[in-house]
Amino acid sequence: MAIGDVQTVPTDETVHYVDTGMYDSAEYGSVYLIDDDSPAIVDTGIGTNYERILHLLETVGVAPDELAVIALTHVHLDHAGGAGFLAEA
Repeated sequence: MAIGDVQTVPTDETVHYVDTGMYDSAEYGSVYLIDDDSPAIVDTGIGTNYERILHLLETVGVAPDELAVIALTHVHLDHAGGAGFLAEA
């Protein structure tokens, strides 16, 4: 998996993820999208590469205004740093 690649979880086709390339390192930091009736992003990464999360939405076919939830697991920079960027987009 390379930085920016979008993948689907093999056992659940409604769950997708993107390698955000946190700190310019491949396979270090992923953001998940649950594509269901109320699409949800789980965590946002550090925010420097939030465009990769927008690319995830586009690839899966979820418009940014259709995103119902940005769920943050906790308030560390590597999990919640991009929340403001996504909320604005």
